[in-house]
Amino acid sequence: SLPPHWRSNMPTPRRSAGQEQLGTGLKQRVLTALSRLEDRATQATTWAELCALAHDVHEGDVPTFIDCLLRTNRNHSQLARRDSVRLLGVLARAHPRVVAGHLQRVMGAVVGFVRDKESGKDVREACASTVGELVTCLHAELGTPAPFLKPLLALISEQVEAQQTAAAACLTAALRAAGPLGDDVTARLHGTILRLLHQGTLGAQPALLAAAGAFLEASGASVRPYAPSLAAPLVSACAASHFGTRKAAAEQIAVAVRAHTAALTGHHSRLVEALRGLKADSSGAVRAAAAQALEEVTR
Repeated sequence: SLPPHWRSNMPTPRRSAGQEQLGTGLKQRVLTALSRLEDRATQATTWAELCALAHDVHEGDVPTFIDCLLRTNRNHSQLARRDSVRLLGVLARAHPRVVAGHLQRVMGAVVGFVRDKESGKDVREACASTVGELVTCLHAELGTPAPFLKPLLALISEQVEAQQTAAAACLTAALRAAGPLGDDVTARLHGTILRLLHQGTLGAQPALLAAAGAFLEASGASVRPYAPSLAAPLVSACAASHFGTRKAAAEQIAVAVRAHTAALTGHHSRLVEALRGLKADSSGAVRAAAAQALEEVTR
């Protein structure tokens, strides 16, 4: 549930004449525009029209706008579904106070898009960028990142590779936007991330490693005691069979050492040794990532 202080004591502002006109038939206007997103020839102009609607709509009509966006389903094109997700972020930036009151529904919709097997790469990438936008715009209203993180932690724990990958990208975006975390949130995140680095699906490991890096880099001093426990899975990931995991491991070792040098002093030699091993990797991308990471951690 949302914290009790999210509501503003300010009254809802009066509608301007333009907003009164906009509110009339808003639902049909939004749904019609969403259907036009399916045509690539008009996609750009329709997107601009929807963004203008989202900015100009009266606060009292924002719930109707949200309802329209949440009605997109498998009968809509990937473009329409992607941009419906993106518009949730546009609404949050324009009307943070109102959208905060509907966050549970909004996050539920984002989770639904990630879970849907019919969601393509563009839709799932839009989910991650929108989560970051929601956290950026609404964190101050809510006073805690918990309403964002709770559904993401449940989602990321489901062992479906494409879903876990997208959920990890959403979590990464949320952590980068949220900034320092409280001790309770940090402890729960640490337990989930550590477990998934050991037990997550193979294809999701690069995204899970990126989430671990965001946890270490963006979450503040409360993370410092947990940094040493992530050294072992980072070293193990350097020996993974998939080159993407090895590349991500090299990148996140650099992140970990940069963010928590003192906390990782006892693990520094193991981390450097793992990176040196990757300098002879069969993948050029891994070799480049390892070389850059070594340059950072041995300065």
